[in-house]
Amino acid sequence: MKHHSARLSYAFMLSLLFLGVEVLSVSLLVAPLHRLLEGVGYPAENYLSGLLISLLPIAAGGIFHFFTRDRLLVPCAFALLFFYTVVLTVLCLFKQEYNMILTFFLPTLGVCSAAGNLLYWGLYYAGKK
Repeated sequence: MKHHSARLSYAFMLSLLFLGVEVLSVSLLVAPLHRLLEGVGYPAENYLSGLLISLLPIAAGGIFHFFTRDRLLVPCAFALLFFYTVVLTVLCLFKQEYNMILTFFLPTLGVCSAAGNLLYWGLYYAGKK
């Protein structure tokens, strides 16, 4: 059993890795997905592109979840990712120049953190039984 501060520091670093994968996937996949989902409509396009983009960090979490012995590491990392989403949302509400972050990046990060939390906390609790 690892010490809790070591687990928290590993989860913090892993959440930063997932955040980096999310930023990289947003920057690389926005334009191709915009061209692919052009006729769907703006709200559906944002939702579908956010869902497709958020699959990459969730898949990266699967690699770490199934190939490490500590099963609590990835769920804690996605919980920290949800905390980053809340903090970024609050910060963007106070600054008008961050409107682009608030309208596109935060919904994709929110979908990623919510889906990752549901999946990996569910796997953690299912594995405990």
